Amino acid sequence: MMKTIKITTLIYHDGPLLSEGRDPIGGHYLVMSVSDDAQGDRFVVAGIEPRQLRLFKNGSKDLLTALTDRVVSDWFIGRYTGDDGNVLVLEEQPGLLSESDFLPKPGFRLHPAPKNDAVLPKSKLTRKFVAPAGANPKK
Repeated sequence: MMKTIKITTLIYHDGPLLSEGRDPIGGHYLVMSVSDDAQGDRFVVAGIEPRQLRLFKNGSKDLLTALTDRVVSDWFIGRYTGDDGNVLVLEEQPGLLSESDFLPKPGFRLHPAPKNDAVLPKSKLTRKFVAPAGANPKK
């Protein structure tokens, strides 16, 4: 039986770079873009406990630790199904993810978006959605 997951993008730049996934029975996954080839984009997919996923998403845990410090050691390479841009077909990989060449560098963490008090008044004034963006936000 083919295993599939539906993904929700966390970081996007010319395509999804980092996503979270859910399988049909409710399992949680971290999904990281690793490369593309003649068959399309490839993603490392690793199951993760909901609590550990929350810790990663709120910045308490870095990506490397989230991918390697897991209860279940199974990991997969995922590719788009072609039917839906949010569904990956998974192929189980041998060995441990921690011994693969696909790991990110340590220290990458998600951070909450900074609060910008100027957005809401501008949105109300223009009656359009306004979102600040920048490559190097001020700290």
